[in-house]
Amino acid sequence: MVTSQETFAWHVKEALAGLHDPIRLQGSPLIGLLGLRPLPGETSAMSLRQLLRDTIEQLRPADSSSPTRPECFGYRILWLRYIQSRSQYDICDELGLGRTSFYRYHQEALEAVTSILWERYRSETARPASAAASAAGGQAVAEAQKLAQRARPQLVDLSGVAEATLRIVNP
Repeated sequence: MVTSQETFAWHVKEALAGLHDPIRLQGSPLIGLLGLRPLPGETSAMSLRQLLRDTIEQLRPADSSSPTRPECFGYRILWLRYIQSRSQYDICDELGLGRTSFYRYHQEALEAVTSILWERYRSETARPASAAASAAGGQAVAEAQKLAQRARPQLVDLSGVAEATLRIVNP
C-alpha cells in the first residue's frame, strides 16, 4: 500500500493522540505501513505504542541535564503530552512556555517524529520492490539459460552484424 507523506503524517498524529487507547492503536494503518510484527504475547497495538515511544525517545538531546533548555522543548513536550498524558496548560506551566511557543515546538517535534517514521516506511516499501526485482532478474537468467541450452549452435557473420549495427547507430 502506497501512501502520501501528508496522509502518513496524519496517521502518525492520530496514533500519538490514541497512544493509550489499545483499540484505536490496533486499527491504525501505521501497523501495516511500517510492517510491524508483534512479538509473541504482544498485540500490534503494543508494538506500535513501543515504536512511538522509542521514536520520541530518539528526539532526546544528548545533553538533557537541563529540561528547560530550548533544545529539549520538543522532546519534553511530546513526552509530557503523549507518554504522560499531560494537558498543554500543565506543559506550558512546567516549561515556562506561552501557547504560541508550545504549538511551535510541538509542531516541530511532530514533524521530526513523522520524518523518522517516514524514513522507516520508505525503507519498508523499497525492500519488497528490490526483492521482487532480484527474483525477476533470477527468473530472466534461468529462462535465458534454458533457451541457450535448447538452441542449436550456428555460425554468425560478425561483419554483417557490425554493418547492420552501424546503419542503425549512425543516424
